[in-house]
Amino acid sequence: MPEAKRYTRAEVAKHDGKDTNTKLWIIVKDVVYDVTSYVDKHPGGKDPIMERGGQDATDDFANHPFRAKAMINRYKIGKIVEEEKHYSAKGNRKGVTSASPEQNRRSCTNVVTCGLLG
Repeated sequence: MPEAKRYTRAEVAKHDGKDTNTKLWIIVKDVVYDVTSYVDKHPGGKDPIMERGGQDATDDFANHPFRAKAMINRYKIGKIVEEEKHYSAKGNRKGVTSASPEQNRRSCTNVVTCGLLG
């Protein structure tokens, strides 16, 4: 299988769909999709997709049903270049670690100190 084409975020930004001759691309978890042919079919209307044209739509796409997440794969045209990726191969946001409940708890001293120091 051929390797996916790689795009920079700047390249994707040029495809915001605002001009009639411009394709409409979005990014979801570092994968680039050309949704030009889908935008008029979007059940929520075209405005939500147009607002994210040329941008990262990962957070917007997170609440979509499973069938939408499966359907979008037919519009995949490539991936973001390695040095500009925000997600790991497992789909987790890079640089974000989950804290244990113990790490999330603040002692009374910490709360007071933080409040006093600003």
